[in-house]
Amino acid sequence: MTDPITTRFDGKFTLSGTWLPAQPEEDYFPGVLRPDQHQIEMRNELLSDEPSVVLNTNPTGAGKTLSWAGPTIRSGEHGDGWVVVATYPTNALVTDQQEMLESLFREYYSDPPASIAEEISLESTESDRLELQTSSGSFWLTERVLRVTGEDTLGKSTIAELNDAIENSIKASQASLPTIILTTPDMFTLVAKQRIPDRDIRGLVMGVDAVVVDEFHLANPRAKRHLPFCLDFYQQRLGDRTLLDNLVFLSATPDETYISQIQRGMETSIVTRESFSDEPQRTARQILPEATLYTKPRPIFSNGQWISDHVDEVTEWIASGENQSLIVVDSVREVETIAEVLTENTSLSVGKIYGWKREGRQEIVDSSDIIVGNKAVEVGIDFEAVDRILATGYTPSSAIQRIGRMRARDIVEQCEIGLITTPEGHDAVCRSADSGELSRDAFDKAMHEIRQAAETPYYGVLCALYFEYLWSDADNPLSETVRRQDLPLYKQAVYDHFSEDAEPFTATPESPEEFWNQLRELRASYYNSTDLFEEMHTYRSSSLSATIIDKNDPDEPIKQYSLHYILRYGKGEFIPRDETIEILDKVIDGNLSPEVQDELRAMERRTVGTFLLHDFRNTPIDIQLNDFQQVSVWQNRCRERGSEANCHPKCLPSPDIKRRSGGIRGSEYLDLGEEVLAQYAHGNRSEIKSRFGLGPYANIHPIDDSAVILLWQDAILAHASLMTDHVS
Repeated sequence: MTDPITTRFDGKFTLSGTWLPAQPEEDYFPGVLRPDQHQIEMRNELLSDEPSVVLNTNPTGAGKTLSWAGPTIRSGEHGDGWVVVATYPTNALVTDQQEMLESLFREYYSDPPASIAEEISLESTESDRLELQTSSGSFWLTERVLRVTGEDTLGKSTIAELNDAIENSIKASQASLPTIILTTPDMFTLVAKQRIPDRDIRGLVMGVDAVVVDEFHLANPRAKRHLPFCLDFYQQRLGDRTLLDNLVFLSATPDETYISQIQRGMETSIVTRESFSDEPQRTARQILPEATLYTKPRPIFSNGQWISDHVDEVTEWIASGENQSLIVVDSVREVETIAEVLTENTSLSVGKIYGWKREGRQEIVDSSDIIVGNKAVEVGIDFEAVDRILATGYTPSSAIQRIGRMRARDIVEQCEIGLITTPEGHDAVCRSADSGELSRDAFDKAMHEIRQAAETPYYGVLCALYFEYLWSDADNPLSETVRRQDLPLYKQAVYDHFSEDAEPFTATPESPEEFWNQLRELRASYYNSTDLFEEMHTYRSSSLSATIIDKNDPDEPIKQYSLHYILRYGKGEFIPRDETIEILDKVIDGNLSPEVQDELRAMERRTVGTFLLHDFRNTPIDIQLNDFQQVSVWQNRCRERGSEANCHPKCLPSPDIKRRSGGIRGSEYLDLGEEVLAQYAHGNRSEIKSRFGLGPYANIHPIDDSAVILLWQDAILAHASLMTDHVS
């Protein structure tokens, strides 16, 4: 008999379950008889006559979305229906949440409460569309959940589209029908920073009842720092015309750095986060089961092959369970490798879920015995009966979210989790366990000991410097659109959100004016280039991306993925953009619709090239990004490790990316642009990721065996880490 894969793990613990306090209430929302305490408190905050900023950090599976969506959907029972703008970090999450929220609206209006049943009815039209009929007119049910993202507004005024959606929602609101508008955090920060020029910048979002920032832990470091500031200043401080009734932040895996900024920047109410490791005497709901947890440190991106090499042990372990199994790794290549070897070695059905396959995810979950996925499974997908999880977790968020896919269910027993993580994460779990027992809170705290770059204090200083720069020196500076008399409010907001970050480096400022002057002096004396602040001023992905035309997937041929990954593993060639439509048409056998053509063009606008993908390599090819002029300057100036603080991030004037061995056809069609921000550092890729706490997907390019350059936001995060040590 083969030993299970868990015998190869180094640590074994009993991980407690989680119960949340609840209370019986038949009238909370259809199908919910015992809402959680935090859901009741959230409803009371939202229904209060006083404006409020609410923070809900209850764990994964706690029903945080329902805590605000339930009161929103029911708002028409006591007056006008609410208009709520909800942000999610990615367009994929927006799509997932749109489907989920639509189902909640459908459930509610299919059997409305008696108080509105005579005024509002749900009817099916001849075209099978569902229509809400009211005394004030008829409204489509599908328009109760709208979306306005960058993909939806190409070529249009984004703020105008957002305000149009709000204006149309207000008409429904007057008929007691609520509307939820979904967008991304970048929509707010781009508008607030004047990156999307519109005259009425003061009304960042006019006429809404609440702004909800959901899945806050998944936002990139810049969004986590900039978004609370922008919402605070525009929606909380600029007077009656823009004052927001309710602002809600939700995060299952909150980082103390970001939570601290929200709390010191705004007067915040925190809903109950009390939980129990054992079933309490009081009314409670179990959301996470007790499980046996195994931990092991291993290098990232090596686990697909490791799991495949021990497939007999993996299948033995999976067979010991009674329900569904989930394997989560870190790349498309690993997902493909593991799924293929499992299919060959077990009679169980195997489904794949990964980042660039958008369609049919829930159907795959519902029909498969084993799910193999990557980051795409962390949120937005419901797993009803998982009792075996084998997952990697190299950041606090990914570790907590991935094992949180195992939910407490009556049919789920004898749960086991194998977690592959960093040495720091593994050691922290071992230290936190008490005689082999580990609570969920202790596990969460242990995972947060995995260092993260944006937690360095100097990153907060950089954010403060950026907002000082934004007022007067950025293109379209705020001083030209925000009234001069509002500058004291702006300075106060900068002080409230970021002054504590500066305390380790400067004398504690006594006032917002003093802090503002310190920022001006620091930027003038230390940063003779605006390259770094221009990067913070714009929006772009943390890595260079390529448009993919996938020859092997005619059903979903257009994808977007990391250029770094495609150069290392992709088989195929880059193609000129004037030929992409014709090539795509051939891939899908002449079924190219105008909608698919528009999707391709939209994707090409935000990527650096289009790659015709034939297949993937098993062995990666090393690549490098060259800019000999700037790199030579850095090499001469920063000869020793630790001296890189003297080499501030700068834009590379003529970047060139290539494979170190073996060419790739069509590389001349790559356009990296002329403004790639980079930071020079000593060390190889692995050392640099660990040194700066940059996480698994950092955009790092080797110069040679002992030096690298980091790009875009990773360059800024590395600079913040270097400066934290240097200035201290």
